[in-house]
Amino acid sequence: MRKIVLLAAIAVAFAACNSKPADTKETKKETAEVMKVSVDQFFEKGEEMVGKTIIVEGTVDHVCKHGGKRMFLQGSTPENRLKVTTGDDIASFDVAFEGNTMIVEGTVEMMKMDAEYLDNWEAELKESAEKDVEHAKGSGDGMGSGEGDGHEHGEADGHEHDNSSLGEKADMGEHIPGMEKVMKYREEIKTNEKGYIPIFSVVAAKVETKK
Repeated sequence: MRKIVLLAAIAVAFAACNSKPADTKETKKETAEVMKVSVDQFFEKGEEMVGKTIIVEGTVDHVCKHGGKRMFLQGSTPENRLKVTTGDDIASFDVAFEGNTMIVEGTVEMMKMDAEYLDNWEAELKESAEKDVEHAKGSGDGMGSGEGDGHEHGEADGHEHDNSSLGEKADMGEHIPGMEKVMKYREEIKTNEKGYIPIFSVVAAKVETKK
């Protein structure tokens, strides 16, 4: 009887010991999934990062003033510019972030900018332009057409802003006319072996200023 009790106790102790390494491994695995990178390191990996949760550090060179839903982290080159968008727990980004080094934790997303996307974007811009013309005609003498009195599509600082739905999704904080951006992307795609341009963004869950 004593042997049975002793064997049972050994078995329980053995099982308990074996369970601890498994828990430790799982914890290490979860920790490893949150990768810490700079903006330049992010673009070195590119599409490998899509769908992953990361912590990225970079200097904010622009915060969109239309609701503060987007800000941009600048790397060591103009090409390495990472878009950060607000997540469920962040209402907006503060314009005061500009010039500061920020630490952002969030999930990486990617949009494929291909020829079909650009065709649809261009069609949307043309339709919007036609509506603006009709609106100007309906106003009689042209008053209220937006000339000289603060464009409907401009930012508060006078920059051009593309209000089309596809333009909003593709926005990289450049604030140049939408059609000009479409033509720019078309030229880029011609020399791109993939046939598309990846537009990366990080959906932010946490944002803090580096101390």
